[in-house]
Amino acid sequence: MNYSYVIYYVRVHLLAMSQAEFCDAMKLNRCYLSTIENGKQRPGLSLLERLAQYCNIPLPALLCIGQPKDEIQKFLNELL
Repeated sequence: MNYSYVIYYVRVHLLAMSQAEFCDAMKLNRCYLSTIENGKQRPGLSLLERLAQYCNIPLPALLCIGQPKDEIQKFLNELL
């Protein structure tokens, strides 16, 4: 799964935040967020957990946001 895309998708489509707003809310360095969203670095589990908590979304549901159906199915199969 592309967890970098999850962060981008949530920031843009669910929260409607700019990178600066998102970084302020999540206490992130803007350069760090940019490298994640550009796929140059993978987000850590702690960031994904904080994002899920901030959005009040269970982490497994958050990880499926914005993903193609076949990726979601593959993810669910790996969990089971």
